[in-house]
Amino acid sequence: MEDESVGSFTALSSCLIHFRGKTGDLCKLTCHTLVKIKEYCEKWINLDGEPKEIAEKIIDVVRSWPDNEPDVLPTEAADFRYHKECYVRVPELACDHEEADTRMLLHASHATRYINVLVRSPDTDVFVLLLHFSLTISAKLYFLTGVKDCTRILDMEYIAQQLGAEKCKALIGFHFFTGCDSTSSFYGYSKVFSWNILLHDPTSVATLTSLGTEFSFDEQFEKEIEATVCKLYKAKSETSVNVLRYNMFRLANFLILLCHQTKIAFLNMSKEPITKQQFGSDLHAPVLMLQAQLIT
Repeated sequence: MEDESVGSFTALSSCLIHFRGKTGDLCKLTCHTLVKIKEYCEKWINLDGEPKEIAEKIIDVVRSWPDNEPDVLPTEAADFRYHKECYVRVPELACDHEEADTRMLLHASHATRYINVLVRSPDTDVFVLLLHFSLTISAKLYFLTGVKDCTRILDMEYIAQQLGAEKCKALIGFHFFTGCDSTSSFYGYSKVFSWNILLHDPTSVATLTSLGTEFSFDEQFEKEIEATVCKLYKAKSETSVNVLRYNMFRLANFLILLCHQTKIAFLNMSKEPITKQQFGSDLHAPVLMLQAQLIT
């Protein structure tokens, strides 16, 4: 036991001296490291000489640890700073988002000091968010997606260049407008089919862009959304959901089953992802994540 304790003390002393370096700066150690130090001290306390004295000093400080404030452990080998918690708080990452999807984008934005940022997720929501915010995040974004042995890495910058900036900006609005975790899709209308209709119309692109960035509805915006739905049902000359449904019913068109029953029902569905947002007291969060909250 004595040989093992002496060996542990020698190894840790070298470690502490390495942490201190030539400048003598204080070094932050994790809670896990401090637990190991405490375990070593329990072995050293039974020894004679210098190891026992250092162990007694460290244990005295450990017993007086405050709940929150950091302190300095005085040892013969080195000075180092510890924290009671196992992590360091980063104010830029503070948020109250319920879903991890939008939190991942906040971390990706915070990691822009690196050249490349890899985000791993099998979720479509994360893919849409990465495409949308690849225009504003300076780092080169990569998306690792798939499950098990069917995985692939997508270059988000390349995809964004192929789509164009306007379509990337409209992606968030398009995604939840055509159905996501919190909203229903238009029955029988896949995202690919809806994409080919809406994203090739400049007016619809502008409407979906506003839908993905604004959090309030006015009367004019409601009319624009209604007109977008009518375009989806290939009624380009019609701008009212109620009139569209009436015309389908009058013509005995089976597509009436696919149309929202009333304008009120449609608008309630459209507002659902906006009214469900949970901002709380998170007023200082980046606008980036406030926009992304739309599809959580």
